[in-house]
Amino acid sequence: MLSDKSFIRFFIMEYWLQLIVLSILITLLCYALTYRMLFEFLMFVVMWIQLELAYRQWWLDKRSKKPYFQVNISSETSATVLETMHVYTKLYLHVKNVGNAPAYMVGVGRILDATSKSPLNPDEWGKYVKVSYADLASGEEKVLAEISEEFLEAYKNKNGVILEIYYNDPLESISQILRNMIPIYLKYSSNRWQVAIFEVYEEPGILTKIPNMIRDIYVYLTLKRYLKA
Repeated sequence: MLSDKSFIRFFIMEYWLQLIVLSILITLLCYALTYRMLFEFLMFVVMWIQLELAYRQWWLDKRSKKPYFQVNISSETSATVLETMHVYTKLYLHVKNVGNAPAYMVGVGRILDATSKSPLNPDEWGKYVKVSYADLASGEEKVLAEISEEFLEAYKNKNGVILEIYYNDPLESISQILRNMIPIYLKYSSNRWQVAIFEVYEEPGILTKIPNMIRDIYVYLTLKRYLKA
């Protein structure tokens, strides 16, 4: 359970823009009531909300035409006999386009330490990770990376690594390719390497997010009251 200070800190960081706009609107409301301009003030707020809703609808329509990805890994274990038996595993990163639009030049661009979030030197991982770039049509799946477990050994007891997957959106220009990045988290858990993908898309809006503010406050107060009972 979050403490009150932690919740307030989270709330301000999450909704700082809405809080500023609400302060301005309250000031404008006081001005409107003083000079009998309440109707004009309400018209202004309604127009603002209508513009936000129209923009959000356009944004959602654009998002529906972008590629989305699903990832999983497979492994292959081999053994070589030198002085002793040495068993090593290769991991294969499978990426599938589950969106409606194709994606071009999809591939691993950087690898980061998941703990420090700092990029690893390509000379360090280039000898152990074989990457390839491919175009993925809707519903198509390909192996885009072959990773030696020898490289991942140093990150077994840590938070693993992050593989940054870059792709080119057909609706955008080549110059915007660096904006299209998806972090793939590769972590050792339950005696095996597991992979997860996190794509977080925050819907645009200022006034239209005020119901979210009220919801978060209500959920927090309800949960706090429930835990005290």
